[in-house]
Parts: sequence; structure tokens; C-alpha cells
Amino acid sequence: MEKQEKIWLEKLFDDKDIKLKHFKTLIYIFKEYNFNAYAKLDETKMMEVCEIKNKKTLNRMLNYFLENKYIKLKIGKNGLYVSLNCITDNITRNSKPRINIEKLKDREDFLTEQLFNPTCVWGNITKQKRIEIVNSYTEKEIKEILDNKKFYIDYDSFLLTPYWKVIKQILKQKHNSCQRCGSKYKLHIHHLTYNHHFYEHLFLDDLIVLCEKCHQNEHTNN
Repeated sequence: MEKQEKIWLEKLFDDKDIKLKHFKTLIYIFKEYNFNAYAKLDETKMMEVCEIKNKKTLNRMLNYFLENKYIKLKIGKNGLYVSLNCITDNITRNSKPRINIEKLKDREDFLTEQLFNPTCVWGNITKQKRIEIVNSYTEKEIKEILDNKKFYIDYDSFLLTPYWKVIKQILKQKHNSCQRCGSKYKLHIHHLTYNHHFYEHLFLDDLIVLCEKCHQNEHTNN
């Protein structure tokens, strides 16, 4: 068994919140699909094999798998395409490079190689200092850096970056419960729009704090 397959399965078996039906469906996906190689999702076959009663239930499952980084999805001309997600969460924190604020002197490299690097962690830098560093970047500066560097990062990897962790920290301090139902259980950050992607810290109204259930409903309804 390949190392990535082993990591993926370990995450699945360690997931204490996963339902039996979800578990069986993920095992099916694991057998049928590949890592980082998208294939058309055969929804009819999946519903039949996994005994999923309706499309709404399937969509809820897919949203759960997506949120918990088991899979990647993209929309193609003929429907949904799916691949297994290479899980980086299992890399131990001690093995990840730590943010070095001395490198902030070179703001371009600091942004792309540290703030937007999903393998980096903040280390011992205080929460307030983290916010100050993120807020020091203007929209114009970020746009110019990303353009000059021809920088790209996929959305799943972006959600693992030190930058996004600061955004989550700010939003959850401002709203410590779901802004739809008031629940304080399993809070997520949801984009209302992606118009200001990569400089969300300047447009916090583009984001909303939702519990897991309301977050799933948001994606299902939209």
C-alpha cells in the first residue's frame, strides 16, 4: 500500500464523528477513484452500491467528505468530477517549518513562501502579532505580489495556510457561535463570495461563521 493511501485510511479510521453510511461510501470512493486524478462521479452507481436513498443525502455526504478533506470535487461540462485528496493534516506539527518573522523584510517571499504555504505553522508567535502581520498587507500589495510571482494555490491547500488560520481566529473571536442557528458546535468559516479571495482579512463581511449542519445546508441550497 502506498504511503498516501495508508495516511488517508488512517484518517478515516480515526474519524470519531463519521457515520457508518459515510464510512461505507468513503470506502467505495477509495476503491473506485484515484489521488489527484479527477474522474467523472457516477452518482447513480454510487447511490445504488452504497444504498443512498436520494440525491439530497448524497449531496450532504459529498459536502462532509469535501469539508473534511477526504475528496476534491470540481465541476466539468458533464457534471461533477472527483479525486481522493492527498491529506497533509497528518504531517506532525513538529515536522512543519515555522513562520520566521525575520523574513518579513522580503514581503513578497514572506507572503508566498510562508503566509500562503500550507506546510508552515505559526509556532510561538502571539495571536495578536499574527493578526498584525496579516493586516500589514494591503489589497494592492497582495495582488501585485501574486501577479509578479505568478502564484497559485488550490483552495483545499489554501485552507491549511497560516493566513487562513488567522482569518478563522479573527472570525471566531467576533462570532463564537453559528450566525444562522446559534450553535457553538463544530464551527466553520463560509465564503459568501470569493470576490476578495487571498485578501479576506480586508473584507471580513464576505465571510460568515456557521456550524457544520448550517454549512452543509448552505452548500446544498446553493
